Amino acid sequence: MSTKEEFLAGVKGGIPIALGYLPVSFTFGLIAVSGGLPVWIACMISLTNLTSAGQFAGTSLIFAGAFDEMGLNRHQMAQNLELIMTKPLTSQIEGQMDLFGETETQKNVKTDDIPWVEEYTQKELLKLEKESTGMYISGHPLAQYIDYKKIMRIPDISDVIASQSDEYEKYTELFGMVTSLKLHTTKSNEKMCFMTIEDMTESMECVVFPKVYEQFKNAVEQEVPVYVAGKPAVREEKCNFIVDLIFSEKEFVDMCSRRKLCIKIKTNELNDVISRLGGILTDEGKTSVCFYLTDLKKLISQKGKNKINLSKNSLEFIKNNLNIENIALIK
Repeated sequence: MSTKEEFLAGVKGGIPIALGYLPVSFTFGLIAVSGGLPVWIACMISLTNLTSAGQFAGTSLIFAGAFDEMGLNRHQMAQNLELIMTKPLTSQIEGQMDLFGETETQKNVKTDDIPWVEEYTQKELLKLEKESTGMYISGHPLAQYIDYKKIMRIPDISDVIASQSDEYEKYTELFGMVTSLKLHTTKSNEKMCFMTIEDMTESMECVVFPKVYEQFKNAVEQEVPVYVAGKPAVREEKCNFIVDLIFSEKEFVDMCSRRKLCIKIKTNELNDVISRLGGILTDEGKTSVCFYLTDLKKLISQKGKNKINLSKNSLEFIKNNLNIENIALIK
């Protein structure tokens, strides 16, 4: 067999292997680019790294926060990955180091010589953590809404499941992340969907029938928080949720702002509570504040400055000055 024939035979024999690597390459490219890596860096990693596992490991470790102690932010490391990979090699030749140690030169390379890049937003960081490890590490997307859930009296999914046919076999509300979404076309050619909602305690499958899906489909998106209202339904010992209403993250916050903030107190505590809230009470806020006097069983509103701008900061202020268990948003 001539050299040319041997070459062609080798090419022919390598085609199945090359085809097998195509889906791996596409997957790596999607992960790298979605994480903010420039396309040319993703290509360089593929060209210089002969192992598919190595390609995924490097980017996944950055996105998961494994190198946060280096003193660089994750976006900075992702954008300058090639520089980070090559600089320390040069430093090892210039200076001596033990197996697990590092020279002062290397420390400077890691921090001073790497161009600054603005860090990902908290939402982007958490999304990258979930994509690379399957879990959230540095926080949770729903953490900022814990106080909203409390004053809206929205139960945890784990409580709904535990109660099943008892307390929550009635119209109720849930707030969580859409972790999976499956569209379905009915026999009458209408679209409906099955989605799994997960909060910080448990997950539950929700059924969105065609009329509801058509009305609220723009609010349904995977890996984003949603507010749903409806009724739990127990079938064959499994608790599902029949959805009647869906609000997006922004629509949920707007809905909360339009409600009244009701504070449950005794009459002799009224002046003290108003005084404590003085820093956030205004006459231009969206959310009205009222007081339920438990001893008189009477709902009253203050004259003048009796509104607040409902936000994470204002809720934190209220929580630090009052018992949040005595506060609720009412219609």
